Amino acid sequence: MKIRFRVWDKTTEHMIRSPYDAPFNIVLILPGGDVDVHEKSKEIKWMYGDYSPNNYRFITMLNTQVKDKNDKDIFEGDIVEIQQHPDIFYTGEVKYVNGCFSINGIMIGTVCNKNLRILGNIYEKED
Repeated sequence: MKIRFRVWDKTTEHMIRSPYDAPFNIVLILPGGDVDVHEKSKEIKWMYGDYSPNNYRFITMLNTQVKDKNDKDIFEGDIVEIQQHPDIFYTGEVKYVNGCFSINGIMIGTVCNKNLRILGNIYEKED
């Protein structure tokens, strides 16, 4: 399983979903020492974020490995609607807590994909 992620750039207020969404390369050092590189071009100079403890420039969000009913990847920070019953809906932010992705305490992996729908995310504003 390949770990996938997206990155919110707080400075430009732009979501980076692929190497082609940013004018710089991205390197993520994962637990265990694995390194994942989103490399746009070897010609591009490396750009480093502000890594002071309370002022990170980049916010990394992991892919949950779950898709919603429209076949879209669900990431941390997404706002997702869960349909529990025909007339019962819950909406909340996807969070990674205690080794599980959940929405309001409901683990995503326990919900059928056809009952999940991404409404947006906590960073990007709808137009």
